[in-house]
Amino acid sequence: MNKQNINIPPLPVREKVLNMYYNDLKSMDHIDALVNYRNRMQVVYKKYNPWMVIRYSKREYFFPKEDYYFED
Repeated sequence: MNKQNINIPPLPVREKVLNMYYNDLKSMDHIDALVNYRNRMQVVYKKYNPWMVIRYSKREYFFPKEDYYFED
């Protein structure tokens, strides 16, 4: 299977998403801001690479799973 080359979005577009992340940090906690940043950046990469598959992040992905803790 041949992997396609990834087209990197232009720097101004990526900087715009990064600035949105910094603005989000002023109004919400770090996890929510990071989830928004990752999802926005995936949408940007999808625009320049239509063959990519987007897997959106959720806030719950950043917490340990319930079976992580063992009971004695």
